[in-house]
Amino acid sequence: MKRYTEAVTLFALILAGLNMRPLMTAVSPLLNQLRQSTGLSPLAASLLPAVPMIMMGAMALLSAPLMQRFPVRNVLTGGLVLLLFATGSRLMISGESGLVWSTVPGGLGIGVVQMAMPGLIRQQFAKRNAAITGLWAGALMGGGGLAAAATPWLSTHFGWQGALSCWAIPVLLALLLWMCVPLSAAQPSASSAMPVLWRRPRAWALATSFGLVNGGYAICVAWLPDFYQQQGWSAQAGGSLLGMMISCQVAGALLLPLLVRGADRRPLLLLALCMQLSGMVGFLLAPRPRRGCGPVLPVLGWEVRFR
Repeated sequence: MKRYTEAVTLFALILAGLNMRPLMTAVSPLLNQLRQSTGLSPLAASLLPAVPMIMMGAMALLSAPLMQRFPVRNVLTGGLVLLLFATGSRLMISGESGLVWSTVPGGLGIGVVQMAMPGLIRQQFAKRNAAITGLWAGALMGGGGLAAAATPWLSTHFGWQGALSCWAIPVLLALLLWMCVPLSAAQPSASSAMPVLWRRPRAWALATSFGLVNGGYAICVAWLPDFYQQQGWSAQAGGSLLGMMISCQVAGALLLPLLVRGADRRPLLLLALCMQLSGMVGFLLAPRPRRGCGPVLPVLGWEVRFR
């Protein structure tokens, strides 16, 4: 029975992770189509990934009071309901303002789920915390890559509204599954004083570092497919390129936790930062693929043709 409970919980965890990024990554390959259909402005296009991240940050600040007040199942289902409303509402949206406003409940829902999941993993998988956390991170990023690669194809069959709202279906499945997961009846933790982090230089250094790293991710999610569409690539090719980048993130999320052997994780962090820096420098200095470097690259079942 315990193995069954762990298996169901693990499957629900992966399914929830797959739903954490399509709200943002599904939009960027369709920016050109959205400009033609809704008159999407550059400001609105930049807000589409920025607003959800701001909402996630706001929920992170409220994580302790919420986790102390409500059971983890209620927190998770509430977050998924918000995300379901945000993605499903895009079927009826016809203008840029509605598209931007849909990211507010979506970002709040993602923030709620993301703040609750680490505690749930520690509670349910105490002996495999690092491995399960890596699996959760891999699912989180993998869902974003899948949405980036699949949404242009969905758009050709269902239009941009149908393509964006299709991602409400896996959210609904995750919500139904979490309502049935047999979680242990852990009560909300008693109220305890939070450590004063605002006066600690190390906390500010970590916050700044992670903020800059996520800023680089947000730039790629928002503008990478659109930039290459302006260079003559198709929406499918641009979305598949973003999907390929995110698939590399999935590999890192699954492999790096397994490489951690000691308490000092700075060498791996420095390695990851150097890899991100080299990629950003490559986009800056040589954004266009050279001719003759391999004309066709299969990515997630589609082909990206270098021009």
